[in-house]
Amino acid sequence: MSKRQDGRGHWPKGKRRNPPPLVDLIPALRQFYRGAGSLRLIADECRVDTKTVRKWLSREWIPNPKSAKRLAKMLGA
Repeated sequence: MSKRQDGRGHWPKGKRRNPPPLVDLIPALRQFYRGAGSLRLIADECRVDTKTVRKWLSREWIPNPKSAKRLAKMLGA
C-alpha cells in the first residue's frame, strides 16, 4: 500500500524500473547495422524480436540488462 498522500502508486513518475545499461550501446549498434548487420541477426543474437531492435535503434526503448549484456558481447564492447 502506498503511503503517498495523493493516492498514486509508490513508483515516482518518470523513474525507470530498469536502469539504463552502463555503456551506451546504441551508437555501436547503429554502426554495426549500417555495416554488415541485419535486424534478424541482431534479434537472434539478443534473443528478442526484430521490432524490439528497431525500437532500440530509434531510442524508443532501451535494452534490458540481459539483452544489453548479449548486445555488448555481440558488438565486442
